[in-house]
Amino acid sequence: ANFDVDGIGASEKTWSKVQMKGKVPRGRASHSATCLDCFRFVVIGGGACDPSGLWMHFGDAYVFDSRAREWSEVPSVPDPRAGTFPPRRGHVAALWNGEKVLVFGGTDGGVDERGLRNDCWCLDVAFATWHKLAGTGSVPQPRRGAVGCFAAGCFIIIGGCMSSPDGKVYLLDPVSEAWSV
Repeated sequence: ANFDVDGIGASEKTWSKVQMKGKVPRGRASHSATCLDCFRFVVIGGGACDPSGLWMHFGDAYVFDSRAREWSEVPSVPDPRAGTFPPRRGHVAALWNGEKVLVFGGTDGGVDERGLRNDCWCLDVAFATWHKLAGTGSVPQPRRGAVGCFAAGCFIIIGGCMSSPDGKVYLLDPVSEAWSV
């Protein structure tokens, strides 16, 4: 993705270049973009190919404020237990509570099964902190490209590329950090 922002004239059906402020994230693919409110979204992770064609993975997060037309990098504070958020692409993310975004799975490898992840992290954008969830119960197998959302108090995950597709719908209670099917 190229993070240059163009204005859209809805009635004129035209695009125009918009001047942005702040630190614009580098171009990337397979990242997540999660709405925080009506005016802001957070971009997490993703990857890009280096000149030799190998994937580089990102573990960063940036917020875009459409009112100010400004990007800001979220300076992340590591989880005291688990350390820093590992770089990844192909993960799924959903807004949980306030400015807390849940992130599950993805890969830090190539296009095969190597590097697939099944960890779940929470980014509190307001406090710029990461917390790795313990993940007890029926934890989904590692995968990338899953779909998910937050509904009825649960982070819901289904599908994706994994070693053996299971067709199950997984539910995470972020309060108890327990998975169920």
